[in-house]
Amino acid sequence: MGKRRHELLKPLLEVQAPKLPSLTENSQQKSPAQAQPINKSLASALIEQAASVNKPSDFRPQFPPGLNAVLKSQASAPPTESLRIPLTKKWLQPSLPDTNNLGRKLPRVRMANMIRKWYGTVLDRILPPLPPEEWYQLKGLASGEIEWEGPPARRPGNETRSPTGNAQSELTLDQILDLAFRKPKGSSPADGNHELTPRYMQRLWTNVFSTCPLLTWDPQKNCWNVRWGHRSILKTQQPSSTIDADLFSGVDKLGKVKTG
Repeated sequence: MGKRRHELLKPLLEVQAPKLPSLTENSQQKSPAQAQPINKSLASALIEQAASVNKPSDFRPQFPPGLNAVLKSQASAPPTESLRIPLTKKWLQPSLPDTNNLGRKLPRVRMANMIRKWYGTVLDRILPPLPPEEWYQLKGLASGEIEWEGPPARRPGNETRSPTGNAQSELTLDQILDLAFRKPKGSSPADGNHELTPRYMQRLWTNVFSTCPLLTWDPQKNCWNVRWGHRSILKTQQPSSTIDADLFSGVDKLGKVKTG
């Protein structure tokens, strides 16, 4: 799991303390995001849950509310543009046998190893939600509402100083000639390279946006809402060229000439 994925998933993997009865009747109910986490990994909490049931096959994992909402939403309709293996509903709980190969009760160590392996698979397949500001920024880039500023400027190459004090490139003469006569990449579609045009980048952002969920708390329903970046929510830009209204004043919406 990459560093960025770990940062996005970290708030969802915090194990919350059990809810205690309130001392006042009119106290406000806090959202799970404001609840105090306890110092325990989610994998350890799932292992303790499995050990508390009579049979391992009856184990039903209890995820934190935010993570549970993302998992169920992604498993119900996995994004087709994702390059990761889809997270289907069968992966929402591990398949634990009640006995081992010898017909004896499944040892706790074996059960813990199976849960850790299943838990790692789920973390590898889940698509973490983006922060709201990044999600809306990506939406603007995918819809064209935010103008692309172009690729960042390339850093200058490393240079060394010759004994005379002049800047000298580290490339040898053979390397310079090879670069000069080499066929440029992206000159044909067969090379697999594309020119970074605004239209091409907008298509890429649209594919990325469809794999990014947004997790928000609904205080009225007291639950988490998961919103995916579907293409249907992207606003299409109006054509920049102006149309002469007088030219089509006698034509209806179906393209037929108005009579009478």
